[in-house]
Amino acid sequence: MCYIYVIKREKFTNILEIGLFKIRKFSVDTVHKI
Repeated sequence: MCYIYVIKREKFTNILEIGLFKIRKFSVDTVHKI
């Protein structure tokens, strides 16, 4: 149970990190366009 919870938490953090990375890339792209 704890093992599954850790895996789920890692997946969730990965999703958050990917989302943050995309937002950062998006803001950088907008700055370059401006």
